[in-house]
Amino acid sequence: MADQHINFSAPAVLKKYPSMRGQRNPNALYANPYTILDGTLDECIQEFMSKPDSQRSLYEIRTASQPPLVTEVLSVEQIVELARLRDFL
Repeated sequence: MADQHINFSAPAVLKKYPSMRGQRNPNALYANPYTILDGTLDECIQEFMSKPDSQRSLYEIRTASQPPLVTEVLSVEQIVELARLRDFL
């Protein structure tokens, strides 16, 4: 991972999907994810990491792509890995 730079100050949005009993609810009246936080990638990662593990599948982060590590829509696994990287960079 030599020379990999991630801009944690990049604009990002933390989104949450409607849920029922801790699971995504595709049958909700408004099934699209809604904004929880509109800030930086770092702020969104911090807010995401403050959520219980059991609820993290309800969230995603959207940001500008920063190949090869940061995609436009970040999955739970990507966010957790970026949180680990952030602590080392």
